[in-house]
Amino acid sequence: MVILESDICSFLSHVQAKRYEAAYEKLQFMLYAHDANMCCSARRQLTDLLKSAAMELLKCMKIYSVEENLLLLKFLKSCFQSTFDAESRLVIIYEELLLRDSVCVDKRYLGVTDDEWMCFARDCLQHGFYHNAAKAYDMIISRVRSLKLAQDTMKVILEEVTKEKQFALQLADRTSGGILLKERKDPKCNLCGKGGYIFSRCYKKKTNPSKENQSKGVEVKDGVSSSKCKYKKDKSKERKR
Repeated sequence: MVILESDICSFLSHVQAKRYEAAYEKLQFMLYAHDANMCCSARRQLTDLLKSAAMELLKCMKIYSVEENLLLLKFLKSCFQSTFDAESRLVIIYEELLLRDSVCVDKRYLGVTDDEWMCFARDCLQHGFYHNAAKAYDMIISRVRSLKLAQDTMKVILEEVTKEKQFALQLADRTSGGILLKERKDPKCNLCGKGGYIFSRCYKKKTNPSKENQSKGVEVKDGVSSSKCKYKKDKSKERKR
């Protein structure tokens, strides 16, 4: 066992007491308190620990306030980022976006921006979750259509987003042999009355998403798109008119 049981107990104790800053510091200590040969083993062990803890925490979210849940999700996102677990990090980001979107009517300051959905879509695209990327693009398309934009402006935005969505579906088709992978609801996760989503993918055919993204004009750095949706720019032009 690479990590001491006392360190694990200390980490879990901080999490249960909602001392997230202290818990994160303990996580960093457990990750990097070993030599280079032991770091990979420690990361694998902590990834399994985090997944198990996250599942239990997500099951209890209904009893907490929105603000408390957002703090928890932010903490989990940082933890999975530290352990380089892209899949779990994306699940947490998706839960956070859904939570904020479900309460933004009463708490407008928590509203999800279109750039956030776009970054999430491209993040999924970069890491091979093509079907989930398409779902995020659908969310953007729905939001754009609900706005009062000039016909020409809306057409340009929808064409750009639809193009990226179709690209994601093409990659999904190649990767899974023609069968789109669907989100699997996990009955153990129940956030805001919605089942948590667990991402899945099939490796039947390998593709290089980074090169394909570049050929389509989608620039991705460190797993997140560095380019922003034209949405805001077009809206600013619309105001000037």
